[in-house]
Amino acid sequence: MYWKKIFEVDSHLNRTISSKDIFISPSLPVSKRRIVMVGDYNTVRDLVLRVDWLKFLPNYVFTKATLNFLDFFENNDDEKDYTKKILSAIELDDALEHFSFPPQHPINGGVYACYDLQPDCYFPLASFHEFIYQTKMNAFLELCSNLNAKEVRVAYAEEDGKKVNGNLGLENVPTKAGNLDVNVDGSFSSANMTDADILCSFPKPQYKEKEFHSPWLASEPTWSALQRMRLERDVSQLRAKFSHTDEMGISTKLAAGFQKMGVNIGGEFSTLKRRKYEFIVEFWPKE
Repeated sequence: MYWKKIFEVDSHLNRTISSKDIFISPSLPVSKRRIVMVGDYNTVRDLVLRVDWLKFLPNYVFTKATLNFLDFFENNDDEKDYTKKILSAIELDDALEHFSFPPQHPINGGVYACYDLQPDCYFPLASFHEFIYQTKMNAFLELCSNLNAKEVRVAYAEEDGKKVNGNLGLENVPTKAGNLDVNVDGSFSSANMTDADILCSFPKPQYKEKEFHSPWLASEPTWSALQRMRLERDVSQLRAKFSHTDEMGISTKLAAGFQKMGVNIGGEFSTLKRRKYEFIVEFWPKE
């Protein structure tokens, strides 16, 4: 019985595989394409046939042909197309036409992930968490810039449950006020603005403050309050919190599973640093 199962899987994978067997439509909802491989037909097909299914056969037998040997595979007892059990794939030209990627991406055969707040932007799986952190921090600084902030100070910083005694690791963050070289050293624990460390400074504004639109505003209630209070009143300073704690399904186990199968995740996987910050934003006076 065991060897019969091996023969069935091996025979199935060596049949002719068409593009419709391995590619999904870019128009699918984000819930069905959060993690995708991007590549041309030959690259994706070769990967499908290269996977050593025999390594996973014992588990395959025990799970009644579902092949759910890794947590991210969909459980479906009726699923018989094993080629689709590897990973959802989007054809390279379709990906370039419908989605945005960081510079030098996508690479042929690479794996990418997106998040629900920005479903049409994909990041390499290996550096997904750092890209998301930088994206969210950039959104916060853009918010401050739009509201004519003068300085942003760090009142408290915590990473992985521990108080930070170094820098926030941000460099050359682009905003409408220009590139901000954010690289703060020190110990961030003060509740007093005069003792807090400056994260960045903004030049005197040339235009009136304006509303900032970003999906990230919904993730941090204090950002919305910051914007509302600044636009409606001539406040001089306000506090805002920043958190980056959700893995969004991109775990070390997931990355290891892909690497075991020979899938290119785009480099060495960077685990999530759970970050919690509190900022004090000082504003230029309204004219």
